Amino acid sequence: MLQQLLLKSITRWKRASCIIFYEFPSVARNQTTGIKVSLTTSISFALRSYFSVNHISSAALFAREAYRLERDHGNLGTNVPEEIRLGHVAFVNGSILFAAFFLEAYINEIFSDISDAFLSLEQNRKNIPSHKLISISNLPPMIGGEITEEVVRRVGGMWPTIEKLPTLQKYQTALVLNDKQRLVEGAGTYQDADLLVKLRNYLAHFYPEALKTPGSDDFTEEDIHKLGKRFQSKNLTFNPFTSPGNPFFPDQCLGHGCAEWAVNASVKFVNEFSSNTVWKPLRFESTKGRLQTK
Repeated sequence: MLQQLLLKSITRWKRASCIIFYEFPSVARNQTTGIKVSLTTSISFALRSYFSVNHISSAALFAREAYRLERDHGNLGTNVPEEIRLGHVAFVNGSILFAAFFLEAYINEIFSDISDAFLSLEQNRKNIPSHKLISISNLPPMIGGEITEEVVRRVGGMWPTIEKLPTLQKYQTALVLNDKQRLVEGAGTYQDADLLVKLRNYLAHFYPEALKTPGSDDFTEEDIHKLGKRFQSKNLTFNPFTSPGNPFFPDQCLGHGCAEWAVNASVKFVNEFSSNTVWKPLRFESTKGRLQTK
């Protein structure tokens, strides 16, 4: 009874990460010898952390902050104080990075939960063990839906291999293992997610490149950065704190418009993926009102 009450109480703390131990000392008397023996019963609970919600909420927050700076100081252009300029760079880049982090964390969390459910099935555990809160009958709300034991065994058993795949291929693999159609890689939603991952890699593994400016006499479309060419069709608002004569990418491109695009692209991709599976789409109650980008 106590174990059930504790389990109900900690399900409200799904984003926390801690282990709770309870010890209940008692005394028993040996009926033959009359010697008293101290007995102790201990219960431990492990809680799982889900960072995908934090990541996308952070991405939206940074996008709103970038918008605020552009709204309040955009008229200053390149004469903006250095502190504001650096803050703008931090908010824009942070929004892009956390939107990409969200994409990877979301699918990793799903596979990890199903993998642990698979391990529980393999070990023939009828009740939720103290160190594994996930079971076929107690999958988190993030997954939900009519997930069968067959799917758990098929998906969970391959996680060690799937874990090494690129982010978007994890989504495609999840659909295949769930007997669903793969996402169309040439479609806009998939292409935007792919571009977001590539932009994240550009920022995370950055190296300087010499890019011709539009004002150069010999400037052609071929001189635009390869990522810049893909962003040209997005009609993003330009970064007001950089010179109009600077290269479109990265200088003019990396502003609030790009941050807003990154948040929307990641959310749209996850929703499309989830609509093709038995897993619930991105409808986290806790994120309502926190995914606005302005």
